Amino acid sequence: MFKTMMQLEILEALKHISNEERILVIETAARLMREEAKNKELRKAEQHRRLEMAAQAALPDYEEGGTLHDLWASDKTDYDREDEPSDTKVVANA
Repeated sequence: MFKTMMQLEILEALKHISNEERILVIETAARLMREEAKNKELRKAEQHRRLEMAAQAALPDYEEGGTLHDLWASDKTDYDREDEPSDTKVVANA
């Protein structure tokens, strides 16, 4: 169950303190866990907010007239040239 030396030391120390002190340790540990969970939620919300801002900032590039519009638009032109063979093989280390 307990694997680290620190965990074993904490358990051993708990044997030598009063019940009131043990309750304080439990309350402190619970508070730390709540704070850690809250901080994790805040970090996740901040990451989501930043991703949303980045997506919103990129939208104009993908809209009509944007620099990336022609890469995904349904009315995009065919990039294959008729004068180039479509089955051209790439030779590595040539």
